This record gives sequence, structure tokens and C-alpha cells, in this order.
Amino acid sequence: MENDGWKMTQMIFLRGFSNRLKKIQIILLLLLCTGVCSTTLFAQSGAGSSGNSGNSGSSGKFRQRLEWSADKNAFEYKVEVRSGGKTVQTFTTSDNFVNLNLPAGNYEYRVSVYDFLGREQDVSGWQKFEISKANLPVFNNMEKTADFDVAAGDKITLPVEVDNISAGAKVTLVNTKTGETVAGALVIQGAATGMSEIGTAHAEFPVVSAGEWKLVVTNPSGLSAESAAITIKTYDSKAIALAKAEEEKRAAEEAARLEAARLEAEEAARLEAEEAARLEAARLEAEEAARLEAERLEAERLAELSAQAEAEQTTDSSLRDEAEQNSDSSLRDEVEAIHSNEDLAESEDLSDDLAESEDLEDSEPRRPSRIIGFEAKVGASLAANLFDSDILKTKNYDTLTSGAFPANITPAPYAALSIVPDFGWFIKPGLEASGEMFFFEYRSPSFASKPWEYRQKFTFTVIQANLLAQISPIKKFRDKFFINVKAGGGLVSIKMQTGYYSNERDEITQGFMYPKLNAGLSVELVPLKHLVIEAGADYNKVLSSKVNISYLMPYLVMGARF
Repeated sequence: MENDGWKMTQMIFLRGFSNRLKKIQIILLLLLCTGVCSTTLFAQSGAGSSGNSGNSGSSGKFRQRLEWSADKNAFEYKVEVRSGGKTVQTFTTSDNFVNLNLPAGNYEYRVSVYDFLGREQDVSGWQKFEISKANLPVFNNMEKTADFDVAAGDKITLPVEVDNISAGAKVTLVNTKTGETVAGALVIQGAATGMSEIGTAHAEFPVVSAGEWKLVVTNPSGLSAESAAITIKTYDSKAIALAKAEEEKRAAEEAARLEAARLEAEEAARLEAEEAARLEAARLEAEEAARLEAERLEAERLAELSAQAEAEQTTDSSLRDEAEQNSDSSLRDEVEAIHSNEDLAESEDLSDDLAESEDLEDSEPRRPSRIIGFEAKVGASLAANLFDSDILKTKNYDTLTSGAFPANITPAPYAALSIVPDFGWFIKPGLEASGEMFFFEYRSPSFASKPWEYRQKFTFTVIQANLLAQISPIKKFRDKFFINVKAGGGLVSIKMQTGYYSNERDEITQGFMYPKLNAGLSVELVPLKHLVIEAGADYNKVLSSKVNISYLMPYLVMGARF
């Protein structure tokens, strides 16, 4: 009986253990089908990539793990891994997982369950799985800007290709300024032979707002890449088309309005021309009627005068006949007196006309014709160095002016003789000869205790001749006010004296002579009969290939006019 009881207890235990093993087998198969079979493991890529959503080991390589739900009644598990029908690894473990370290490829595995007596209770079928390389996505053919029509649809495709993409990869757009993210989809190009075959893809997104965005692509392995910034611009082709149509409509309306205005203006011009033609015809008709009326009146007047003349002639003839017949001298005298009075009246009228003509001629005074006009003038002028002159750094001769003028301006005496013939023209041509003399001095910078080491004194003597045009712009003052325009040339004699502060060296004197050109403008007044006052300015340019000298010479002179 004891043996029978022990056997029954053993059978009950084994039956319960067997039931537990069947439950474990069912759970394991479910886990293998729902978990392990659907998971792709990753191997370390050739580029040295690491990390897989927190599943990388401390060495930086991806961990490859097969895991199932544990059962407390299982003693151990045996895991077999094969590739191409050949077993590559076998594991025995009491844990509910195993760690692998396999190269990329396609594999199969199965799990066997053993009890505490080491007996195999159940075994799963062979399940396929794949180990892929964990690659980093790469962006190719990427453009910096992209324009999208928001009216074309609810999706946009970015102008970029992404290599090293695995099935299940995720793509996101990130706004560089606001941080806004928009999820998109990767469309893998080309057929994939494996569960996670690497390929090339392009990215599609819903329509986003305009701005600067970055593309972030993440493979299932966890490796992700971020693109350079892409400037996205959007436009609405429908709105643009509507605006264009509206603009064309407005342009057509404006063209129609302008055409109507043009036609209206042409009609108005036509009516105005017709009215002008009508008025011109009426004017011509009125002129013709007036001409005919004037001819009629003239004919009537001539007829009356002819009749009157005939009547007078008849009367005179009758009177003369009567006088002759009657020898009436008194009547003859009366007739002669009448004719004498008529002749006297005509003579008086002629005298009046002559007197009136003489009065008209005397009303405008005759200006005496002055053939030769001679002027002699003297006065003062200023020599001012201009910006382009080589002697700009010199200054006026202090010993003469005692510093009364600015450094680049010095006084100079001025004398001029001119001949201006008067032919009664509006512009009177003439000739002028003039001359002036002025001084400039240059001192070197201080040397040791000396205020200057050497000084150079320049003495300019100028003689010039000008063509002169004298204009009388005001008719009322044509003999009192003139504007003179001058142009000509002459000679400039420059005497340079170089002296030294220490008096150890003798003074050096050098002389130079250059031609010059000048042009000027002046205003001339004649307040009295022979007194003339002139104020003006001449621009002078010395013609030399060695030095560049130009100066302005304003002057004020007074003289006599004959």
C-alpha cells in the first residue's frame, strides 16, 4: 500500500508538472510569436555606431537579446540558434533571456524547456529573426530652400534623399526658431529583401508653415541624424491666380475706361472742329458781306464826289462866264481869294506836319558816337593760393603785411590799361593789358633751438594781356554800368630768395619765368563822366611741367575813362 501511495503521489506530481510545462510552452510560444518574432536585433555597424534605445552595453556595442516570459516551475531553458541550417550557437540558462553577439544576417532559433530532473518537457518550433547593422542615416542631394504650393494638396515632399534607412525609421521636422515639431513619413525607394533592408527614402510631411526647419531621421536602432537648415517657403497658387485674374480684370476695366475716354475725347474734338469750321465759314461770310457793303458804300461815295465835282465845275464855269461877260472884277477877286485861302490852308497843314516830325526826332536824345574808349586804372588785389597749388604751404610775406591776412592770401598792387572802341553794338570788344606783384614766404620747421633753419621768399611779377568783351545789360544805364568778360594769358616771373637762420651760408637767389593763362569777370561803374570804378576776380593758371601753381586774384581798381 505504501508503494501504491508513493506511486500515486508521484503520478499526481508529474501530472501537475506536466500541466505547468504545457502552460509554460503556450506562454513561450505566444511570447516568441508576439515578441521575439517581430523584433529585429542590431549588430555593431562598420562605422562604429553604438547605442540602441538604451539597449547598448558598456562597451558601446548593441546588445542582441532574446527574451521570453519566465515560469517559476521551469528549471532551465536550452536555446539553439542556427543560420542556413547549421547551428551557430547553443545556450543553456536558467534565466528567461540570452544575450547574443552575432554578425548581421538571417537566423532561426528555438527554445526547449527542462524540468528539475533534466528532462525535456517541451520544445518550440524554429522561429526566424534577422540581425541588421545599426547604420546612421545620411542626407544626400539636399537643397537649402524649398517652395510649396499650399493649394496643391495636404502633403509636401522635401527636396532631399536619405540613405541608410531601415523599415520603421521615423522622420520629424523641427522649427529652428520656435522648436515646433511635425512628424512625417519616409517613403523607402526600391524593394527590400529582408525585414529591415537598408535603402534610400524621401520624406513626406503635411503642409507646414513657412520658416527655417531641420530634418531629423531616426532608425529603429536609435541612431539619428539631423540635416542642415532648410528654408521652406509657401505660396497659394489659387490665391495668386485669383489675384492675377482680379488684376487682369481691373486692367481690362481700366483699358475699357481709357478707350471710352479716348473715344469721347475724339468725339469732342470732332464736334469742336465742326464748330470751328462753322464759325470760320460764318466769319468768311461776314467778311465777304462787309467787303461787298464797303465796296457799295465806296462806289456811292465816289459817285457823290463825282457829282459834287461836276456841280462845282459847272458852278465855277458859270461864275467865270458871268464875270467875263459882265466884267465884274470884284467877283473874279472873290474867286481868286477863295483859291488863295485854300492854298494857304494846305501850306499851313504841311508846315504843321513838318514841325510835328521835327518834335518826334528831338524827343529821343541822340547819343554821341565814341569810336575810341581808353581807360587807365590802378588799385589793389589779393593773391589767394588755391587747393591744387604747390605753394599752398607758403604764406604771405609777413614783413610786408605783418600778419594782417590769412596764411595763403597776400595783397598785391594792380594796374590796367584798356581800349574799348564803341561802335554802338550791344557787346563791345576790346583789349586790356594789366600787371601785378605779390610776395609769399616759406619757412622750414624748427630745428634744435632755432625757430626755423631756412626760409624762401617768392616774388611774383605778372604781366598779361586779355581779350575783353564789355556788355551793357541795362538800356537805361548803358553808358554807366558794364559787365566785363576777360580771357587771355601772359608771363609770370618768380624770384626765389633762400636765406638761412644761422647766417653762416650766403643767401641764394634764383629766377624762373613761366607762361600763364587767365580768365576773369568784373563789374564796371561810371559814376562821373571820366571816373570809372571796377571790381572783379581773375583765375590764373601757371603753365609749368615742374610746379603746379594756380591762384585767384580778386581786385578793386579806380581810374579815368576817355
